[in-house]
Amino acid sequence: MLNPENQPTPPPVQLTTKQQRFVEEYCVDWNCTQAAIRAGYAKKNAGQEGSRLYKKVEIKSAIDARLKELSLSAGQVTKLISDIAETRLNDFLTVKEVEKKTKIPQPLAETIRLLEAQIAFDEEYAARSVEVLGLLDEAKETYLASKQQAIKHKRLEVLRHQMTLERDPEAFIMVAGPPELVKRVDLDLVKIAEAKEGNRIKSWQPSEFGIKVEMYDAAAALRDMGRVHGIFEKDNSQANAIPVINAKVEVITSGVPIARSEKEAAADV
Repeated sequence: MLNPENQPTPPPVQLTTKQQRFVEEYCVDWNCTQAAIRAGYAKKNAGQEGSRLYKKVEIKSAIDARLKELSLSAGQVTKLISDIAETRLNDFLTVKEVEKKTKIPQPLAETIRLLEAQIAFDEEYAARSVEVLGLLDEAKETYLASKQQAIKHKRLEVLRHQMTLERDPEAFIMVAGPPELVKRVDLDLVKIAEAKEGNRIKSWQPSEFGIKVEMYDAAAALRDMGRVHGIFEKDNSQANAIPVINAKVEVITSGVPIARSEKEAAADV
């Protein structure tokens, strides 16, 4: 094919490996100097080299083409903003019913009664078990001595409780009570990872309080959607506006509620 001057069209210029790397790195942060450094050019001349490279027609064309490849279409942008606007903390929370151990007060008089009943049982068991085992003489004495040692510890425990009760007739101890069902809110890490993959949330990472989730501002996304659809202006002149998504941070913890955001999240379930 000939150009208007009947001259053959020159073949496209092939970029070197370092030039192609510069194109890729420039598309990361649009910084000529840093892109040149990351592409492997000398750091001391990176500013000049980056500026020179950027001015080359073939490199500028390669950058424009690469940015076009990386850019989202209008439909993709609208879909992403819509997903962000609809995303909320409850999407990643799972409510479960779990058993919780409880403690109840037990008067010392009742504690003493239960211990004495256990001592009587242990003594009877020791005597009868000797017959079952068929122990005689020294073996019998050794066996009974070991059993009496354990019984003696329980008798000392009874004595301590009796002395405490003499000083305080209202004394009690806390003992295990019946378990009760309570609701617990857990963070679904699978859903979090899927949301990050779909760009519905900005980031997530472990923290000292549990899992820290950084979300985009849903209210800002809704306003951007309104601008895209021209809700805020009669002439629909904002339909072509470029949406800007702001971000805010929420912290969700698993286990014992310790972060304010988790309390709010649990209340919202």
